[in-house]
Amino acid sequence: MDTSYGASSNFGHADYYGNLNSGRSNQEILDYINSNSGQLHSDRYAPGELVSQIQAAAANDRRLAADREAKQQELAAQQAAMNRMQQSFDTRMSAVNSQMLQQQQRYATTLAEQTAQFNATQQQQQARYTSDLTSMQDRFSRRYAEQNDLYSGNLNAVRDELTARQERQQARYASNILDMQNTYNTNRTAQEQRYNDNIQGMQNTFREQQAQLKDTLNAKANPHSRQTQLGVQAPDAKEKAGAAKLQARGTKGSFNRAGLRIQGLNL
Repeated sequence: MDTSYGASSNFGHADYYGNLNSGRSNQEILDYINSNSGQLHSDRYAPGELVSQIQAAAANDRRLAADREAKQQELAAQQAAMNRMQQSFDTRMSAVNSQMLQQQQRYATTLAEQTAQFNATQQQQQARYTSDLTSMQDRFSRRYAEQNDLYSGNLNAVRDELTARQERQQARYASNILDMQNTYNTNRTAQEQRYNDNIQGMQNTFREQQAQLKDTLNAKANPHSRQTQLGVQAPDAKEKAGAAKLQARGTKGSFNRAGLRIQGLNL
């Protein structure tokens, strides 16, 4: 785990966000902290606050992963249902084809029998054979047309049903994916805002500390710029209302001398 993002080698908020942005997961960072609790950086943020933040983020990641797994399982179940529908469709198609084949075989058998009979009695039954053959062809044509219409109707109905179900499944899948993406984007935006707020607070604190350190160093480097009156001042004397109360009591609320520092008080 990289701990070079912060001001020290210990692991702090800057190291957490730096590792998070570099591709480390919240769970990986939490595992590192649990194994290296002595490496937590101690600053104005309590170490427990950082651990709680990372634990909450890792728990949220696990919930998102569980949601994605549940969605994937649901999609797998839906795909299995569609496969069963396809198998049922194939079975029905096979039955229809088998029926058509049987009819064609029966027709071929009947035609062969009639042809053999016609050849045997051609001279005596030529006229009757022609009439019977025509009648049989008509009946077969009608039956074939009826079967073909039935087959086409069943095929179209099954295809329409399968297409409609596929479209509904695709719409639900697209909606689920969009909801997951929106949730992820919302959580990520909130995390980035919290990160930016924390960084801004740290920067403001650092600038205040720099300004205080600069004033202290300037005062030490230039004695003439020091305050002319140094000493002990009552807390109430810093405010107008408090100073007025002290004056009413006959005191100013401070003990000091111009140009000298009070070394000690014997009370």
